[in-house]
Amino acid sequence: MTRIALIALSLFTALLISAGLYVYLDATPDLSASSGRTHAPPDAPAPASPSLRTAAAPPSAPTLYCQFYVFVESQPFVAFLFELDRGEPLGFHQIYAAKANGERSDFDGESAPRPRWALDRSAEPARIASKVTVPAANQTGTAVEDIAIELYGFDPAAPGQRWFEASLKSVYYQNLPGKCRLASA
Repeated sequence: MTRIALIALSLFTALLISAGLYVYLDATPDLSASSGRTHAPPDAPAPASPSLRTAAAPPSAPTLYCQFYVFVESQPFVAFLFELDRGEPLGFHQIYAAKANGERSDFDGESAPRPRWALDRSAEPARIASKVTVPAANQTGTAVEDIAIELYGFDPAAPGQRWFEASLKSVYYQNLPGKCRLASA
């Protein structure tokens, strides 16, 4: 083949790959299910709480929604929804965790108790932490591991539509950057 034909073929192949990536990324679901759109910009307003696929009643307390990314904000890798527990010490009850591959853990509070995440406001940044049961290559097939979310700019007294920076600290999910939003009930 001539050089011009090879260059034309290379450009055509690059165009096809770019179009395929655009279609793939645009068809990726938003784990928050908050807007019906596939990718909301970080400052886009969203409803007070993401819709739930469980039969549980909607949360009556303020909720904290967090989503974390592998590389950039194009597609959430994992998302968590919590209900604020105003008990002492202040903490959160996990409502669900959803991964981009479709895995989802729902905790309705009746058939599955909601894991409690303790809030440590003395740490800088504020941090919520718990333990999670994850798949493992042992005889039981599961292991219990520590997990934490660092909340930069978190103020539990000021719920709203403002996103703030967060960081997931987990061996199972990896250490991932992300963002959270505290919404009133």
